[in-house]
Amino acid sequence: SLPIWVTVPSRGGAASRVAAKEQIARLLAGGVVSSVLGLTPVVFFAAAMVGTAYGGGCIARFGPARASQYTLAGCIAGALLFMLPHPGFIVAGSLVAGFGTGFINGSGAQILVRYTPASHRNLVFSLKQTGMPLGGMIVSLTAPVLALAFGWRWALAPMIAIALIALVLNQHA
Repeated sequence: SLPIWVTVPSRGGAASRVAAKEQIARLLAGGVVSSVLGLTPVVFFAAAMVGTAYGGGCIARFGPARASQYTLAGCIAGALLFMLPHPGFIVAGSLVAGFGTGFINGSGAQILVRYTPASHRNLVFSLKQTGMPLGGMIVSLTAPVLALAFGWRWALAPMIAIALIALVLNQHA
């Protein structure tokens, strides 16, 4: 279940940037150029592709549990940068979080193969793959409410909290 805890916040981080974009544009009316907001998914996923290329080396050097922690740290750092009040930080946050998510598939697969009996791997890997849609659903349910109640920056708080919990739980994986 640990890779699910890692996958949910990392994919939730991607979804939160996309889901909150319209709210951000409305709330900052004129404070952020719309092209900057349009670049965030491009920067995020381009950085994730680069991160994936380096993921294998990171996993080989530090191990899958530590690589998972780097994913979580990247998502947390990216979300915190995204919350800062300058358009450059939105792009930087997308870059940092995107690069970090590049490590998750390889490290999660290695952890699951190591600790899951062969007879249960199909089910467990299927559950791992639910991380992206589950993260998207959590963000879709919480981000609008939090953005309207507390401001758009707080829409990222659930993802940061889940990622911090997973980071702590991942200490002994």
